[in-house]
Amino acid sequence: APTEGVLASDGSQGIAVSVDTTGLEPGVHRAMVVILTNDPDHGFIQVPITLIIPSYQQGVNAGGGSVVNANGDLFTADRAFAGGPFGYVGASSTRSTRAAIDGTVEDRLYQDMRHGMTGYRFAVPEGRYRVDLGFAEIVARKAGARVFSVAIEGQSVLSNLDVFAAAGGRNIALDRWFEVDVTDGFLDITFAAQRGDGSIVNSILVTEVPPGSSGW
Repeated sequence: APTEGVLASDGSQGIAVSVDTTGLEPGVHRAMVVILTNDPDHGFIQVPITLIIPSYQQGVNAGGGSVVNANGDLFTADRAFAGGPFGYVGASSTRSTRAAIDGTVEDRLYQDMRHGMTGYRFAVPEGRYRVDLGFAEIVARKAGARVFSVAIEGQSVLSNLDVFAAAGGRNIALDRWFEVDVTDGFLDITFAAQRGDGSIVNSILVTEVPPGSSGW
């Protein structure tokens, strides 16, 4: 949308493409938007569309309740891991704030956090996964007050992470994502405090990466 229109010689028009995935199998689906014009130099324009449908996706609003983000992804209320299907591991606590979170439009995913856990575990089929981690320092008031590391499937992905310093202050979103392979039926994210207060995380989104779609 729109499906037709008139543009001035120096004009522009955004085109919105909506997709209904009902009935589509998981995997990578490709299509083409074709634009026909009466411009003698650009009468036929093709815009490739790639649609990725994962077979598995699990979001967690760490320390908080269920949230659906603007992209339609569901972040389930936090829970302890009890044999499956997902949850935090280790003694921990939660903190929350009502303050606005800068650097994001998804404030609710950063206003709650889990603190001090040793990890999160997801029971998943073998395959490749993208792990999105959301952080916001809503407690510490200075750089260096909390420094920790993160590993996924035994591989170090973040070392000496100081969310306050990396984000540029308090109540500011910091996002990181990684791709990993799972071969044992469990995707494990481990946290280890390095200095000051214990490790934190505000949101986690684990999504299967279909073959041919790595790095989207």
